Amino acid sequence: MSTTLCEVSDFQECEAREFQIGDQNLILIHWHGSWYAYRNSCPHANWPLNIQPDVFFDSDEQFLQCSNHMALFDIETGVCKAGPCVGDSLSAVRVKVIENQVLVEL
Repeated sequence: MSTTLCEVSDFQECEAREFQIGDQNLILIHWHGSWYAYRNSCPHANWPLNIQPDVFFDSDEQFLQCSNHMALFDIETGVCKAGPCVGDSLSAVRVKVIENQVLVEL
């Protein structure tokens, strides 16, 4: 089932935001022209990656970062590159764009 999260024009390039769809907490990322979505849950401890609303990137804005244990995740693949869960991955959610609408499939 597809759910509309927002319009393409609602996002800046290289921006990430949190969305709550029912009991699903998601991260939506617009990254260099592509869209990615993950469940907002660190594979190390099953906690949300962010502590502050919509703050997901590391200080260099090259990775998604878990604010609790500082694990770094590749934005395009969700794979942990550094921290206590190296090699584990965020749970990806399928994203599609149809007529300026950004949708996810849960």
